[in-house]
Amino acid sequence: MSVDVIENSSQSDRQVPLERYFRLLEFLACYPRGLALNELVTMMMLPKGTMHRLLTAMQRSDLVTVGSGTRPRYLLSARVQRLGRLAVDSDVVATLAKPLLQDFSEKVGETCYLCRLDGTSIGSIALSSPNDTWTGYVLPGKILQPHATAAGKAIMAYQPPDVIEAAIGAGLPAISDRTITDPEALLKEYALVRQQGYATCIQEVVPELSAFAVPVHVDGIGVRYSVGILGPHSRIIHVIEKQLPRGLDGLAKAITLIISAQRSQSK
Repeated sequence: MSVDVIENSSQSDRQVPLERYFRLLEFLACYPRGLALNELVTMMMLPKGTMHRLLTAMQRSDLVTVGSGTRPRYLLSARVQRLGRLAVDSDVVATLAKPLLQDFSEKVGETCYLCRLDGTSIGSIALSSPNDTWTGYVLPGKILQPHATAAGKAIMAYQPPDVIEAAIGAGLPAISDRTITDPEALLKEYALVRQQGYATCIQEVVPELSAFAVPVHVDGIGVRYSVGILGPHSRIIHVIEKQLPRGLDGLAKAITLIISAQRSQSK
């Protein structure tokens, strides 16, 4: 009986291509220095031709890469490694960040909130407020528009072009007469966010409401979170003029440490 026949009869449905891809990723994840083709052939018990086809397909999809050296060794791509590093429990982050939000909220007298990116969707995960008047706009679980809200812009401005394109492609509805609905204008807004280090929402959701937010940069995952301040337009615009958005930098750094520590504990 040939090797192929044994393979087909003994491994049946579990050896469909998708299953093989995941097994290969699991093997490579256990060997950060990479594995040679012959090693993978032996470890996965697959014919050399089959193994080579799998690796070629995964290279085309940027799942696997080949390391430098005289003896090629296959490694997880940077894309897959980044995916693994994204495993952060947002509930834990929200719980640990809540006291910091509360302290900052009491200091400035406005609502302070934390948001997180999932795909192209940005949602509020924690908030603290001395006044419940405006909290409905950022209650945990609330989805915030990436083109209209300060927290949304503070995150989306730092995403790869394909993620930004997907967000723009989903539509830029006019929520108020101040909402940015032109893609080119939005890209300029994102560039401004990166330049000044914070994003604003000046009456772009409702006329009475304004906000500002800063990105939370975390090594290995980039900007997946933002922290912001929300309140009546008349007060927030005055706070922005006094450069308080810079005051959020310390809070963002504290949250960065919370996320980094949580990630290290989960490894």
